[in-house]
Amino acid sequence: MFSIEQTLDAALKSFQRVPLEAVSSRLRKMTMKFDEIAKARKTKPANQIFLFNCEIPAEKKRIEYFDIKIDHGSFDYHAVIDLCIDHHLSKFSDLEIILVTDGGYRRREIHPRVLVVDLEIEGAAPMYERVFAMASFVRSQLFNAPTVFLDTDAILAKPAGYAFQTKFDVAVTTREVPGLMPVNEGVIFARPGKGALQFFNSYVMTYEALTENSVIREIYGDVKRWRGGQLSLNVVTRSLLSLANGPRIACLPCDYFNRTLESGEVVPPGELFQIAVFHFKGNRKQMMGDVVAQLKQF
Repeated sequence: MFSIEQTLDAALKSFQRVPLEAVSSRLRKMTMKFDEIAKARKTKPANQIFLFNCEIPAEKKRIEYFDIKIDHGSFDYHAVIDLCIDHHLSKFSDLEIILVTDGGYRRREIHPRVLVVDLEIEGAAPMYERVFAMASFVRSQLFNAPTVFLDTDAILAKPAGYAFQTKFDVAVTTREVPGLMPVNEGVIFARPGKGALQFFNSYVMTYEALTENSVIREIYGDVKRWRGGQLSLNVVTRSLLSLANGPRIACLPCDYFNRTLESGEVVPPGELFQIAVFHFKGNRKQMMGDVVAQLKQF
């Protein structure tokens, strides 16, 4: 049995900064898809959020690792995405939503502030494909405003600009909880520019290297399916923070920028104003509608 610390130590050996040609080739093809959408866009948004969804094959929906057990088949992800999008459209009028899909999800209605980007995605490797999609978006003309990369079961409680008051290229959310990785991948903030490009190049290439890391394969098996995204994000954050010429990285506390409520927890109105992002992981998704309704009152 490996601990989180041992797992991260093994993963750090896979840190990479420059994508290989095979990776770059795929990134270029995906980037073209985002650029096509950018050409048709009429206005530049003040802020963006980036959402990703793909259909996971039935036989791949149950995850059982030493540090996580989850069954994706027990959630209606289309309903979760609907709630996420409806909340952001109604609460933040200056926000544009980038929704990356494999074509399996469609909105009930077309909205001018929801830009759907259909990509060729391998559903059995959702975390791997999401990082490729994020890295391709960052290379594209569509990435021209401060952007929040969100899990579809996460929602902004404050305007996106709230987090961007601090100077950084990329901001991640961190926690100090025994048994959990320090950096959580569910919420990432990024500004357009060289720094974000450096960060996401390292992110996607480190993920690629992790797929060949023998120790990580022993622990998790196929990390393209799950855990590779969070693991590579932790490796990249720790490694780039130690470099003098790396991008500017901020570490924001999960308590305020990636808040996960416990089952049955109710946030008092006074505390609600302090939280920027709520994240409804696992079975907490059933709480998402209640918090959305509460936020409508403010």
